[in-house]
Order: sequence, then C-alpha cells, then structure tokens
Amino acid sequence: AFDNVYYKKEYGEFRIEDPLVDELDRMLAVYRRWEKDGCPATLPGPECQYRGNELSGNDANSLQVSTMRGLRQKRGIPYLETDDPVRMKKCKVDVRWPANATGFPTVVWFHGGGLTSGGRHFIPLTDASIAQVTADYRYLDPSNGVFGAECIRDAAAAVAWTLKNVAALGGDTNRVYVAGHSAGGYLSLMVALDPRYLGEHGLSPLQLAGVIPVSGQATDHFAVRRARGDRDSQYLPKIGDLSPLAHASGKLPPLLSICGDPRYEIPGRPEENRLLISSCRTLGHRRAHYVELPFCSHGRACEIANVSRRTTTYCPISSLFIKMNNIKNMTARQGQQKAILSF
Repeated sequence: AFDNVYYKKEYGEFRIEDPLVDELDRMLAVYRRWEKDGCPATLPGPECQYRGNELSGNDANSLQVSTMRGLRQKRGIPYLETDDPVRMKKCKVDVRWPANATGFPTVVWFHGGGLTSGGRHFIPLTDASIAQVTADYRYLDPSNGVFGAECIRDAAAAVAWTLKNVAALGGDTNRVYVAGHSAGGYLSLMVALDPRYLGEHGLSPLQLAGVIPVSGQATDHFAVRRARGDRDSQYLPKIGDLSPLAHASGKLPPLLSICGDPRYEIPGRPEENRLLISSCRTLGHRRAHYVELPFCSHGRACEIANVSRRTTTYCPISSLFIKMNNIKNMTARQGQQKAILSF
C-alpha cells in the first residue's frame, strides 16, 4: 500500500537522485512498523489546533521575547492596506522568528476549516530555526461578495507581505515556504500554482522555496463550489479555474503533498493529490513529491506532518523538506548524462 508514493517512481529513463527521497524512505519505514504492530488509526492527540503552544502574553499586538526558546514573536500585524472593514479585521498575521539569527527559512501557514471557520495559529515545528508566519483570511460569504478567489487573494497577500518583510527580521527571502492544512492546503496550492495571485503584487510563485499542502483539495474546493450555488455532491470531482489541478505544470516551486491514509482520510483526497503530483512530474517537475501517512485520518495527517513526539522515532516531514531543500546542488541522471539542478 505504501509503494505508490510518486517520488519513488521512475519516469521513462529519468530518475532524480534526491536526498529527500532517501530520508522519506527511512521515515516511512517507521510507519510500516506501525502497520506490522497494528497501530490504531485514531491515536490520541489534538487535531491540529495548537493554540496552547503559543507564547504567552496579554497584549496581542506586542513584541514578545522568549529567552528560553530563543524566539521572538509579534501578533496582529495587518498584511495589506484596505478600506474594507472585514478585510481590515481578518487580514492579519502572527509572526514568530529565531532571536539573534539571520538567513533562516520561513513558513507561511494557513489554517484549515473549510474556508468557513478556524483561525490563525502557530504549528509546533521542532526546529526553532524556522520562522513562522501564520495568517487569517476572509471566510466564504457570498452575500458580501466573498467567493473562492477572494480567499485566495487574501492568502496571496499574506505570502507577498512575507516575501517583502521577512528580510527585516533577518530571514532569507529565498527560503520562504507556503504550507497549510485542509482548506489551508488548498490555499497554499492555489497561491503557488496559479501565478495570477502573486502577480497582483509584482511577485512570482517561482520566488517561493517550496509549497507543502497537508490534505489540501486538488480539485475545485467543495465549499467554493457551494458558495457559487453548486449543489452536487462534494465528492463529485470537478476541475475548474479555481482548482489546483487546472494549474499543474512543470515550472513550479518544489512541491511536497502530504495526505493521510486513504482508509481514514476524506474520501478521494489522497487520490486527487496523487494525480496532481503525477501530472506535475509528467509535465517535467523534478521536485514534486507525494507522501501518504499510514493510519492517519484527515486531522492526524496534519499533526504527524508537523510534530515529532518523544515516544516515536520519526521527525517532522515538513521540517525535513525545508532542510533537504536547502541542499543547493542535486544530481540527476538522464541516460549517460548528468545535470546539476539548483533550487
């Protein structure tokens, strides 16, 4: 069941020699041991709501410094200028970054909630050298003219703010990643795959170091369809202009798609993400990867993707992807030739 992850496939005579593949193989070996030991699908733990992991503080807009964890944090920063009171209230980010460090990578994180609920929160990456920008965005609200494109535009504005401001905190603008869970994974895919949204800010998705959707919808998002009056089943796949699959390409930032076990995930979610990665690789994308997490439900996939527990031996896949992608020179073979890939 675990041999169908697409980063292990050969495409014609071409096969990437990617260190990320070897690391993912070692990590998936842990999950295979879980299968052998009969590990249950519903392990105890939070379903990706990590507000308890945030730094304490009474003033949500104050700069907070934690000397114990070596982190700085600022909350409630508007990421765009607008006269719209709804956007003014919703379109804010919280930022957490390493103190006394420079050149660090940054993850822009979008929460889930079906584009109708949820709120920004930090994820407990075990690597404190990675900065986080966690963003809110408007919910779908057809009565006020907020449809799918408006949600995506908010997400793109948050990414643009990060690209333009992370250097002032000491971060590397060439090491900005976009990630999210469920609806947030959908938004991260749309921002990274459809160049029009970052283009509105004079930026390109190719300026991103990578995109890491966790259980994101690759077809038209069911809530986006519902907002525009579509009453078909949410499990009927449709591919339109607001579908990540419609923008599959060989010219995209590095892509790591993570989903839970098809037996416990949202029906069809792993399959459509496999199709997205397969399409991108067939079109020439050399750094598109897909990983399924055995025994993980939709919510658990987010927790496993971002957390490393003391009682287990695996490490966070999203942190691993960021570390491995920092290897600048990757060797590929095509026939007898060798090509050096740089990211």
